Amino acid sequence: MTLQTLIYCSRPNDLRREDVDAILASSERNNAISDVTGMLLFDKDHIVQVLEGGRGAVSATFARILNDPRHRDVTIVSCVDTRARMFPAWRMRYVSRLEADQMDLLRFSPSRTFAPETMTGDALLGLCVELSRRQAA
Repeated sequence: MTLQTLIYCSRPNDLRREDVDAILASSERNNAISDVTGMLLFDKDHIVQVLEGGRGAVSATFARILNDPRHRDVTIVSCVDTRARMFPAWRMRYVSRLEADQMDLLRFSPSRTFAPETMTGDALLGLCVELSRRQAA
């Protein structure tokens, strides 16, 4: 099976923490069935999500995401075939952007403010991996 990694960013529509919890619960349930893994990076202004899995499963998951009214301005940042998952044990894990410090942003972002729509797929993935490692430690 060819694995695919899809990274998108969007803008939340007045999401509260309980909305994020609901997204994570349904993601974990649905992703376990479809063998999709990944992570969700969220702050009050941005959503970034990494989806990993088979092409069909990632496409079906993303199609559901596109129809979710809890966010808008959905933009695919990167969609590539890959040999290995970056988040193999995470059906969907939440990492707060607040866990990123200024050094993280300067390392991965072209600006001092978090603006995922200006970042490359590799840079966003690098930031997500760094934050997930920090959270796991």
